[in-house]
Amino acid sequence: MSLVVHHLCHHCGAAREGTGSAGWVRCQHCGALIGFDFQAYLSSPRYAAFLREAASPAVLTRWSTFEAHRVAAIGRASAGLADMEAAVEVLFELTPVVAPDEVATDPAYRAAWRRFLAFFMLQQAIDPVLATLSAELQRDFLAFDYRSPLPHLERAVVNLERQYERLAGLSPPDDPDGLPRPLRARVALSQFLSAYLHLLSVDDQRLVLERLYGRDAITQRHEGQGARDVLGLHLDWHCPACGLHSLQVRMVTEYTCPGCMFRKPVASQEAALPALSLDCGRCGAPIRLERGERERACAHCQVWVRRLDRTGDVERDFSNEVKARVAQQHGLTLEVLPRDGQAGLPVTPQTRRSLQLVGLTRVAAWYGSMVPARRVRACIEATLGPVTARVLEELEVAAVAEGNERAVPVLREACRS
Repeated sequence: MSLVVHHLCHHCGAAREGTGSAGWVRCQHCGALIGFDFQAYLSSPRYAAFLREAASPAVLTRWSTFEAHRVAAIGRASAGLADMEAAVEVLFELTPVVAPDEVATDPAYRAAWRRFLAFFMLQQAIDPVLATLSAELQRDFLAFDYRSPLPHLERAVVNLERQYERLAGLSPPDDPDGLPRPLRARVALSQFLSAYLHLLSVDDQRLVLERLYGRDAITQRHEGQGARDVLGLHLDWHCPACGLHSLQVRMVTEYTCPGCMFRKPVASQEAALPALSLDCGRCGAPIRLERGERERACAHCQVWVRRLDRTGDVERDFSNEVKARVAQQHGLTLEVLPRDGQAGLPVTPQTRRSLQLVGLTRVAAWYGSMVPARRVRACIEATLGPVTARVLEELEVAAVAEGNERAVPVLREACRS
């Protein structure tokens, strides 16, 4: 299923422009900054470049420089703004999502963003109220529950709104985009919350998006996709060899069955977005997103619609690049899996169920801390049928025999859910 955003400018009401492969969203009429779309960013060439550079020695050195400037700024308290601006200047280079793309081409705009971010970051360290709120936010995320992230995100939203309210009372520099405080907070929340959408269930994703853009701006469509979640981090995969239903991380380069170890390369058509038909949120005219197309403007009123997705293409391409580079450096030959997959352990009528049981215990152990119990239960039911006391007993025995005791409480919770 797809979630689609119908974007209108919160400043002038006009349609926004298409993002193409950019994360920051602007109005095509007045140029106002509307928000940040992390899913667009995760499909962009800029994100691909970030992945290639993130672990380089030069980047790691720059992070040390950033931290040195930040510590110096805090040590000088209110006199440390220049040091914090130097830290932000480094941050612009290291983290491409921290400010809109125009900071790279417009010196005045870059200076305005540098002052604004530096003031906020400094006050988060030296202002008692902001420092307390910032510490509360960090403590909450240290205890982040990936199986049920929405309560943590809701608390974070309240915290961030209070931070921006406090910031407004500290005589900050002019907003770099001329946004009043409520709209600046909304843009900041779009940047923060859209980064976590792929961890939420579809229903929770919609709740978060409606908070950001308004209830009428979000459409949910199932056409041609069944129960598929094109935004989530984990996808469901059914092994053609042993019949085990498992979870796979969306950006993997190959599917691997945790039961029989059957392996299959991820074909591009499997990750591609299917065609999608919907109606414009403003005028009701039909809009057709073709296969693989993420966004399009309404032909009648020019409102842009964008479906949110998480194909994992950029990470998958990056992984393949790394494998090829390592193989070349060490004179290795990369393994090429057959298109239809490569068998692992022998699957016979006698071994099938034991392989499935072991595989399900591994699903529970590997993904139990990242997904709700109902998703583990869905894997059990799709593999073995209805969950009974006998099924749970078989799973527990398999987990202990595998030396995988940590899967037992996850399996119990899943079978109770």
